[in-house]
Amino acid sequence: DNGADGLALFQKHSHGLVLADLVMPRMDGMELLSRIKTLEPAATVVMITAHGSVDLAVEAMRRGADDFVTKPFSMRELVPACPTVASRSTISVRKPSDAP
Repeated sequence: DNGADGLALFQKHSHGLVLADLVMPRMDGMELLSRIKTLEPAATVVMITAHGSVDLAVEAMRRGADDFVTKPFSMRELVPACPTVASRSTISVRKPSDAP
């Protein structure tokens, strides 16, 4: 729902793959990206946005994003951006409200 909750979930469960929207309340995607990379430099972070530009993509990559995907997108576009998931045969999608 927001970047601050996303960071709390990451700290609690430490996922290897994070999909983060650039525009979120309470903490934007760039700040979330920076904090996740500080906590877990090896985490794969893919930034997603409807407000894409070359400058934003460059900034996200400079901060450690593994890829930058613009909305709308299809799973065909998203899966190659997520190398840790693309190598698995089963992909599980979970909303933050589904977390244990």
